[in-house]
This record gives sequence, structure tokens and C-alpha cells, in this order.
Amino acid sequence: MNPDVAPKSPEPVKTNLEKQRSMSELATIVFLEDRGVQHLKTFIPGQPVLYVFEQVLLGDDGPFGSLPPESRPNITIVRDPVELDFDSPCYSDKNPERGALYKLKNLGGRADFYVIDPVTEQPLLVGTKFRNKHYHVKWENLFSPDDKLFPPTS
Repeated sequence: MNPDVAPKSPEPVKTNLEKQRSMSELATIVFLEDRGVQHLKTFIPGQPVLYVFEQVLLGDDGPFGSLPPESRPNITIVRDPVELDFDSPCYSDKNPERGALYKLKNLGGRADFYVIDPVTEQPLLVGTKFRNKHYHVKWENLFSPDDKLFPPTS
């Protein structure tokens, strides 16, 4: 072995921290708009609502922080919401940059969680929950779901 030539270092091994993260809030909104998905114009109880999670919710200290970055959902579709409360906006003490938030009430209905793969740009269903939940949502992040992109599952 020649002492003047440094040995070739091995290829770095990718860790979870180096894996591709799920699509950002802004990239997700652009993805939806580019595919013709419409912003929600009117809330109708019982009609599905697609919600794009804000960036602050996708971080390591957000509600999905226990999941690997590439598996954190950036979208939920509440399939049978009962109410969107515009009368009582709330504000996050922890994340005031979120601005005015409204309660989207789901009373035991189905909520599907998706991640948009930033490389393939394909939506992937990563979870489903049936529970009573009040999602604190921003109006501008609400869309009418597109069944071609996000087909209802049984």
C-alpha cells in the first residue's frame, strides 16, 4: 500500500435523518393546484374535506414527530366532517404564526392520512383513523378532495 495515497473512504450510509422528507406545505398546495384540485369554496356537513397540514405540524416536534420524516402525512381527508366553526377562531400559543384557526369537527368519521412522495409525486395512504377529533385548520389550506388522486377506500 502506497503511504502517499489516502485510502478510499467508504460510501456514506444514509440514515433516517438524511432520507427525503415528505413534501412541504407550500409544495403540497402547489401540487394540488397544479392538478386542478380546488380550494374549498363552501363547507357542507357530511361532504369530504381535504386539509393540507401546515409546515409547523410536520417538524420533529409536531404531532407526527415520532414518524420517520418521509412518512409524515402532509394531507388528511376527513370523509364525513360535521362542522366547521367560523364563529370561534382560535390561536395557537405554541405556534402563533399559524394565525386564525377554525375547528373542523369529525365525530367518529373516517380520516385518511396521505403523504405526497416528493420524488414520484404520488399520494400514498399512510393511515386511517376513526375518532372524535377537532382539527384546528387554516381556511386557506382546505380543499375539495379529488377522488382520482385520493380515491375513497373502504
